[in-house]
Amino acid sequence: MNVVVMKGFLKEPTRALAIRARTFERWVERARPGARIEYHCGHLAVDRMSSFPESTRRELNRIADRAFALAAEGRLLLVQRRIGSVGFSYVAIKAKPPKQKPAPARSCAVDHGASHPMKEVA
Repeated sequence: MNVVVMKGFLKEPTRALAIRARTFERWVERARPGARIEYHCGHLAVDRMSSFPESTRRELNRIADRAFALAAEGRLLLVQRRIGSVGFSYVAIKAKPPKQKPAPARSCAVDHGASHPMKEVA
């Protein structure tokens, strides 16, 4: 992303989405643990409310909301990398599925010598 600084203000170039929502969803379903994909380049918080056309902004919000939801579920790790002083590369990393905890061992041993609490022993 090329950005020109003019008298202390950032002049935003014409931008496009780094990825489309449908492509992001397909990647989430097909990617193996450790796979990475850049889902945005710029300033995500600013760009979600930016001068992007309404349809582009809605799609960016769908991608970001989905990425955050999947991260909350533990399915993705979200990281960002600074690109100079002009923005960030936002990257989703497919997380490893959580290991299943083994069920606790249950004892099937029965103490035949103990009396039942409701039954009197004669």
